[in-house]
Amino acid sequence: MAFPDEWEVKPKQGVIYAHPKEDASYFMSLSAMEATSADPEAAMLEAKTGIEELFKNVKYSEPETLEADGLDVMLVNAKGNDEDGVANINLWLIAKKGVETVVMLKCVSSQAAFEKYGELGGEIINTIAAHGEAGEGEVVTYHYPDEANSAFTMAFPADWGMDADEKGAYLVAPDKQFTLNVIPIAMEHIEDGMVNITKQVSAKYDSVVWNEGGEPKVHIDEATGQTLITSEGVAKGGGIEHKVSVYQFAKKGAEKFFVLSAWSPAEMAEAKGAQVLAILESIQLN
Repeated sequence: MAFPDEWEVKPKQGVIYAHPKEDASYFMSLSAMEATSADPEAAMLEAKTGIEELFKNVKYSEPETLEADGLDVMLVNAKGNDEDGVANINLWLIAKKGVETVVMLKCVSSQAAFEKYGELGGEIINTIAAHGEAGEGEVVTYHYPDEANSAFTMAFPADWGMDADEKGAYLVAPDKQFTLNVIPIAMEHIEDGMVNITKQVSAKYDSVVWNEGGEPKVHIDEATGQTLITSEGVAKGGGIEHKVSVYQFAKKGAEKFFVLSAWSPAEMAEAKGAQVLAILESIQLN
């Protein structure tokens, strides 16, 4: 699903929120539902329950169903009242054939905002496309702060989950056995930025031994002006041994440097090793 560059788009806790930057009275949200595609009535009930928690005197149109590009779509239009007056509410329940997950796209707007942005909203909806399971080697590229002004890029497997905002990004492997945080920090704090992140990681465990008791590894690329500092440790907590890592990427003249903190159970570290190495090798500071 593609949003215009002039929109504010924020993923938060698995939900994507989007609206024109200058006007939040027309907004969309995209989220996975608890109900599955096997029970469309339960999905519709779940959607209506969520709406009725936010609005009063909700009146619905008759549901419409359609098929498009391998997707089953159920559309319901509604109107409801909140403290700002009457709201236009549009719900699309979207499922890919043969897949259990149902995704809900919700659009809420004032009448004035609907008249101003409704046509554009339709164009956004038309960009929705279904993807199959991520293929071998298929990746997605993360840009900070965005693709148009990218200071940092990183490619990660397409089947991994990611939440990202102005504070950085959080990635998690499909089996939840590896997580990675990307944290941008102002260059003025480069002397202590990585040290502070390492302390925060250490505080999560009963004990951590970093770099086998030695110093972090430092790699300087004179040609690009980039520096990578790596600290790897063995952590123990809750009776489980973990592998923890902290990486600092910096470039001469940049406004920010980037610290990555990673975690995985020790027995999973080897299994994830190739993917993690590929992620790290993909990183570029622009």
